[in-house]
Amino acid sequence: MAQSKDNSKRISKVVALGYVNSGKSCLIHRYVHGEFKIVYATIGANMSRVMYGDNKFDIWDTNGLESTVSLTSLYCRDAGAAILFFALNSRKSFDVLKDTFEPLLKFTATNSPKVVVGTKLDDPKREVTKEEGEEYARQLNTPENLERMSQVPYFETSSLRNENVREMFEFVFKSCLPPLERETETETWKSSLRKFLFR
Repeated sequence: MAQSKDNSKRISKVVALGYVNSGKSCLIHRYVHGEFKIVYATIGANMSRVMYGDNKFDIWDTNGLESTVSLTSLYCRDAGAAILFFALNSRKSFDVLKDTFEPLLKFTATNSPKVVVGTKLDDPKREVTKEEGEEYARQLNTPENLERMSQVPYFETSSLRNENVREMFEFVFKSCLPPLERETETETWKSSLRKFLFR
């Protein structure tokens, strides 16, 4: 679940892109509110503000209609990171990323990290392989981005089972931070984890 602190250093924009019913709204709701809920199709765009350490992040959940791509491009402007969602049980939701949503990335900030997320991991009917998702994530990012990331920017998630939800969003947030702050937040998280495990 998202952290809640009042003091903050900056506000960064994270834009969520993906086809209708790709599961992005459910995943965002799971992270922000800590619960699973069926979220109906987004109208326009919804914004959720969360904290990561001392930094604020505005997560913009855009609708996935191909007919409103020009409007969606407005929400991409100067975004510090972009998350491209598709449903693992829908080949179409993956294929449409390249032609419909990938062109919107040119509106995001220079060298902003692009993270690819497969949703609905709990559904046994898989139509997209992990290897395909990882390769697409590599293609979207510059060599500089890939070098400064701790892993290939690809996650397979489940809102229903709360699987890899926090890990994915915190990876995105850390990728937006300067190197020194990134290390500080990682050490703070490790320290909190040790206190929790050994109290």
